[in-house]
Amino acid sequence: MRKKWSTNITDILEFKADDRKFFNKKRQKAKDKIFEDLQVNILKSMKRKYSLYCFLTFYDGDERKKKIVDWLRNLEITSLKDQQENINKKNSKREDNSEKEKKCEIELGLYFTYQGYVYFYGSEEKVDEELLVNRDDDMHAFKQGLVERNKSSFFEVKKKLNNEEENDCKEELGNDFRDPQYKNPVHAMILINCNDQKLFEHNRIEDENEKNKRLLEMFRECTNLKNGLFSITKKSKQKLKGATPKEEELGEVFFEIGFRDAADVNNDSSEKGKEWFGFVDAISNPRFFPKLSRISRSWLGRIYFNILNAIQKLIVFVFSARRQDRIYRPHKTERASNLNTVLRNDILSTKGYGCSSFAVFLKLEQDVKAFHDIVNDLQKGLSVKEKEISKKEVKAFIIGRYQDGTPLIKPPWWALGLFSKNKKPSNQFNYYKDLDGRGCPFNAHIRKANTRDRNEERRIVRRGRVYGYNFENKSSNKGYIGAEKTDSVDPNSHIKNKGLLFMSFQSRLQNFEYIIQNGLYAYNHDNRNIGQDLLFADQDQYHVTARYKNAKGKMVTPYLIIKKKPVKFKGGYYFLAPSISFIKDRLKYI
Repeated sequence: MRKKWSTNITDILEFKADDRKFFNKKRQKAKDKIFEDLQVNILKSMKRKYSLYCFLTFYDGDERKKKIVDWLRNLEITSLKDQQENINKKNSKREDNSEKEKKCEIELGLYFTYQGYVYFYGSEEKVDEELLVNRDDDMHAFKQGLVERNKSSFFEVKKKLNNEEENDCKEELGNDFRDPQYKNPVHAMILINCNDQKLFEHNRIEDENEKNKRLLEMFRECTNLKNGLFSITKKSKQKLKGATPKEEELGEVFFEIGFRDAADVNNDSSEKGKEWFGFVDAISNPRFFPKLSRISRSWLGRIYFNILNAIQKLIVFVFSARRQDRIYRPHKTERASNLNTVLRNDILSTKGYGCSSFAVFLKLEQDVKAFHDIVNDLQKGLSVKEKEISKKEVKAFIIGRYQDGTPLIKPPWWALGLFSKNKKPSNQFNYYKDLDGRGCPFNAHIRKANTRDRNEERRIVRRGRVYGYNFENKSSNKGYIGAEKTDSVDPNSHIKNKGLLFMSFQSRLQNFEYIIQNGLYAYNHDNRNIGQDLLFADQDQYHVTARYKNAKGKMVTPYLIIKKKPVKFKGGYYFLAPSISFIKDRLKYI
């Protein structure tokens, strides 16, 4: 009972991110304090059209550290409160040319790697005293870093399955990170989101030196960098301690340009919200503080909300001893998720309600032709003489959804939004009745990534963007991305090196690692060999364990060999998104 009315940050993080949980005035004040100190893009996604990812490596030197700290402290980092105010102004269609409105034209976030904390604190021992005070397993994973952490993790998986030697496994994974700049150490990342058309124009520049020059100018302008310079990261691994940079140089930087969807790369609005394989992306995410109707916000709505919760708990209690796999329960993504799904108490914050979150960044290259090759091979394996299965169905088998986002598992009639004007694909479905994989294959991408088995503590919040280099400034074939009519030819072949800039936030890094190790790359689930996710499956190996429904409706296991991986890892890092008060008050140099 005490926890129910508690305003302690530890207790609040266990609550549902639902405004009806924060009607109490003290609780509302606590929520406002969290919003003021929390960085943008964590609970609510950024709505800007373009993103500039700036990966920073700082040079050593006391004077440089002092300049860098002063510069980072004065960054106009966007808080969740600023973001909410900006959304409200946009919805009310007010025109305001004030300084605060201009500030909201860009949204800015700052994240640190473990090496970044070491840079400012002076030694690993001092950082461990601050961050690893509670012997947190996730902090140990953060300390190891993405590449080293997953080298050892993937080695354990592959050693059991393939009986390969340790050196072979490490070499194979290491070569998968092919972009050379990601082999350099990184201390921090600044994420700039904006609607500035300049970023679209810069992305079309084929001359890399000219492009970097323009991006550096934009970077300096957006971050208000006046005292100091950054040079472009060299594409070779080097030890920066032995370098002798100029006095005014603070460090090195390299950039990635992200777009809201593939249509923005083409500057073509005909296919909104889709990635390069032609699927609507970012449909299923944990929800935080969903918009409530006027009735829900009233005292009558609160009474109804409490009665409904009591009835749901009673039903769960009554049927808990029965076959739960036959009871339909709405998946938790349709309801407000717990705050501790993504937030953790920032022990380095100077305010009582400071929160942080782990951020994972991955650059994933998409090979559309390789994806279509898998589709064609799987189509042949599932077709029979009397009837050929459509490519639309085969693509849905691989992903778990159709290209418009409609899931293979049909939600109940009351979850389809029959009377709603907003006809978005429903997420109110689960796999409790699909025990044989007839509705959705066990190795479908969304089923491997999220088994929907009520394990909300394993959820992550995805904030990805697409990338691609449209040097020729062409549009896709009639704006049709991943079109079935042109499966033999990539309609976006003029886009060079396209893919996803995956970014996720989570309170525990082990949530992300569980999805990778026990989901996407794993063969087994619940003591069953169900096969790998075909998007990340091993190359040049036969995959004969996955079961699919063929054109006649019979479950079969077709022989399938992955000639070329459709998704490749190009690089990535583990970051920590600290509270704004830590950056403003406690970021220091020693």
